[in-house]
Amino acid sequence: MYTVIETDTFQSWVDGLRDMPTRIRLRRRLGKAMRGNLGDVKAVGGGDKSSQERDIAAVKSLAKEINL
Repeated sequence: MYTVIETDTFQSWVDGLRDMPTRIRLRRRLGKAMRGNLGDVKAVGGGDKSSQERDIAAVKSLAKEINL
């Protein structure tokens, strides 16, 4: 079992999705992940030097939101 923490930022993003089937698929996928079924996962690579500082700031902000 895994713990999935949904931040307010994430919930706002999901709620803002106009495509209802996408919203449903996302919620189902998160449910599967919580039950330990991560599926076929691959590394996404990440950003580059031009966005590194902005990416780090965003992650720090999210970490504060979930009290890490």
